[in-house]
Amino acid sequence: MKESKRADLVNAFNTIVLELTLFAKQKIDVAKEADLGNLHKSFRDKTKKIRNFYSCLFIDFTFRGIPSRMDRGYVFGGRSDVNFKAFTLNEDELKSFEEELEKQDINDALRLVEQVTSEVLEKISEDIENFIEDKKEKKEIKTKHKTEKKHEKLEIKKDNFEESIVRMLAEKKSAESCSNLYKIYKEAHGMLAW
Repeated sequence: MKESKRADLVNAFNTIVLELTLFAKQKIDVAKEADLGNLHKSFRDKTKKIRNFYSCLFIDFTFRGIPSRMDRGYVFGGRSDVNFKAFTLNEDELKSFEEELEKQDINDALRLVEQVTSEVLEKISEDIENFIEDKKEKKEIKTKHKTEKKHEKLEIKKDNFEESIVRMLAEKKSAESCSNLYKIYKEAHGMLAW
């Protein structure tokens, strides 16, 4: 809590903040969309030249609660915020996104490890060094890994004409999916939806 910069997280009132983020993706099948008439029929022959595109949704749930005492225990009352976001990614952008997400997960795990005393961390690092045979191989692996990552980041190319058309279709599908999901969410929770 000390590291949080959120103004709504107050220690004096035993405030709790819960966050959940859901990510959904759906691959756009170019051949199927051409058969349905959403894309021109010529796209059916160009499926190998077009990268895969995904319509993606992000749903962020944030709950801020304050405990209240009831007759038989405590109940959390508070405020829930739900944000729906729709966007489109090609396969290169999706790989880059997943790598960044993995890095963030590793960083979160390392923050938990920071609570361990420095002596224990030194012993762990010594054990790791014992398992590694040569420091030179370790450096070579690191340099190869760094160059691979550099190449991966540079591989994201601009969309060609056909891909830009598929991206527009994927954006349309993402927006429709987000709107439908929002309506379903409201109806499922007894809110006004039309």
